[in-house]
Amino acid sequence: MLINARLPLPGRVRLSLRTILLVVMLTILTLPLLGLYFFRIYENELVRQTELELIAQSAVLSATYRQFARRIHPDINHFGYIIHDSPLLPDSGRSYVNKAQEGSRYTPITPTLDLVNQIQSPRPDAQAATTHIDAFSKRIALEMAAVIRDTQTIMLSGIRILDMNGIVVAGREESGLSLAHIEEVQQALHGQYASTIRQRISDEPPPPLYSISRGTNIRVFSAFPVIEGNRLIAVIYLSRTPKNIIKHLYLVQDKIYVATVTLLLVAVLLVLFVSSSISRPIRELIEQTQRVTRGEQTQIEPIK
Repeated sequence: MLINARLPLPGRVRLSLRTILLVVMLTILTLPLLGLYFFRIYENELVRQTELELIAQSAVLSATYRQFARRIHPDINHFGYIIHDSPLLPDSGRSYVNKAQEGSRYTPITPTLDLVNQIQSPRPDAQAATTHIDAFSKRIALEMAAVIRDTQTIMLSGIRILDMNGIVVAGREESGLSLAHIEEVQQALHGQYASTIRQRISDEPPPPLYSISRGTNIRVFSAFPVIEGNRLIAVIYLSRTPKNIIKHLYLVQDKIYVATVTLLLVAVLLVLFVSSSISRPIRELIEQTQRVTRGEQTQIEPIK
């Protein structure tokens, strides 16, 4: 039985009952806190994974838009407007990553979103445009309609293509309306990639089990400038809800089983520690008492 287990301590260290109980209680308190800490880190990684997916989609859609623009516009060098400050400009000497090779033609964008930062309010509604839709941008968007539809079918992202003035030229909704007043879109219109986490508005309440996850109430938005040469010609505006952590943990349940077994082993070791530290002295005291009763021992000796 576990109550008779012996756990030899180096140098016969004797811990007070208060110390033993303190260690046990702190361990019991730490285990769920570690689980919660892991839960939040894992959820944050899902948010960054979602942003990375949006960056990848934006890069492909941006390249596709530029190809159609070169084919449709008669003078691509005068399409859009000039920007002077963007890491996406050729030979800009700037980068979105900390360690970028000087003179490299690559301009990688890394995810930067973090649930630690304040979550923004829901996305503002589109407004009436104060300028007309650019005709060439509309033609390009029509040519890309099949590409956008197929991408959305697979990736489940909300896709909006904006012209150089921030007016929606492609998307299931809001076509012809302006999103230029939205913060991340404003940054993209100045040639800067921008992303943010916003509160998600849903008509249906989340299941009770999912309420512990922040991922059910947020949505990731990214605004990617489309730059041809040194001219901004469009903005790719995407959004997506991060994967739900409960569903994602179900997909990696094998790893969860390993973590569960590890916690059980910690609990067993904790029981052995308590059994050895508390039960052994009590058992020895009982044995001495019985020997004194039988006359085999004259007095009770200190427990070692």
